[in-house]
Amino acid sequence: MGRFVEGMRLKVPIVEPFPRVIYADKQYAIFPDISAYKHNNQSTLDETHLKVGVRALAKLHAISFAYFNRSSDSVKEFSEVLKVLVDHHFQPAATPDDKSQAKKLLEHQFESIVSVISDSKASAQVEQVKTLKNMLYNIYKEGRQSSSIFSVLCHGSPTVDNMVFLYNKENVPVDAKLVNFSEARIASSMTDFHTFINTAGDNTRDDFLLRFVYYETLVTVLKSLGLKNDIISYDDLKMEFAKKKLYAYIESSSILCSSAKPSSSKRALLFL
Repeated sequence: MGRFVEGMRLKVPIVEPFPRVIYADKQYAIFPDISAYKHNNQSTLDETHLKVGVRALAKLHAISFAYFNRSSDSVKEFSEVLKVLVDHHFQPAATPDDKSQAKKLLEHQFESIVSVISDSKASAQVEQVKTLKNMLYNIYKEGRQSSSIFSVLCHGSPTVDNMVFLYNKENVPVDAKLVNFSEARIASSMTDFHTFINTAGDNTRDDFLLRFVYYETLVTVLKSLGLKNDIISYDDLKMEFAKKKLYAYIESSSILCSSAKPSSSKRALLFL
C-alpha cells in the first residue's frame, strides 16, 4: 500500500500511518527507522492523543480502501494475502469445526470478563451480562465478517500499546503510526474505531471523534487518492457504527481484561 500511495504522486504527501516494509522474505523484514515516534505510557489517552490516533486509523482505512479499489496490482497477486486477512471462523462459508473452535475461544474469553465484573457489580447486573454468552458467536460474526458497508484493512487491535506518537517541541502529539499488525483483518472500519476509543480513552466523545475527526480525515484522504464517487456517506457510516457497538463493547472488555494493567481491567467494567 505504501508503493500505491507513493505512485499517486500527490501534491500534498500522505504520511503513512504504519511503518512501511522496505524488504521482507520468509526470515526477515526490514522497516524504516521510526524511533522518533514514542509509545505513550498512559493507559488512558487525552483528547489530543485520541484525535491523532483516530486520524491514523482513518488514514489506514482510506489508503486500504483506495488500494483495493484503484490499485493496478493484479487481484490474483494478493488474493492469497487477502485469504489470510479474512477471519474464516465468522464467514458464511465457515465449517462446523470453524464455528466450534471460535465458540470455545469466545466463551473462554467471556469467562474472564465475567470474573472481573463479578468482583465489582451487583449480582443482577452480572447475571444480565451472562445472558450474552449464548449470543457470542453471532455477535462476533457481525463484527468479524469481511463483508460490510465499508470493509477495509483493519488493524484488529488498535490499542495504546500498538500505537506510537510523534511529538513536537512542545511535547504535543502531531502524528501517529500503528504497529504490530498481527491481528489485522478485512472487516468493517468501525470495529477498529470502536476498539480504539473504548480501550484508549473516553468513548463519551465518540460522536465528535467519528464525525469531525475520523470521517473528515477519511474523506480528505480518499479524495486525494482519486476516489470521488465511492465515498461512504456519514449517515451510512453512523449506522455501521451503531451496528458494531455491541461487538466492540465485548471485544474491548476482553482486551482490557487481558491487560496486565489493573487500571485497564477496571475500565472494562464501563462497557458491560
